[in-house]
Amino acid sequence: MSEIVILLTTTWFIESLFPDSGERFIQKLKTAQTILRKSGIDVLSDEIYMVIMNQLERIT
Repeated sequence: MSEIVILLTTTWFIESLFPDSGERFIQKLKTAQTILRKSGIDVLSDEIYMVIMNQLERIT
């Protein structure tokens, strides 16, 4: 599980490896949140998701 957490929270979001639009990034973020939550590891809680979304709004 630790390898999945690392893969989903770091590698998958590296722009040079997986170029994405903002919309695609948000889809990946929600997918990672769902996978981790269903695995019993809620490291992308709703609060953290909202912080990320607020930061994205500030830079776009």
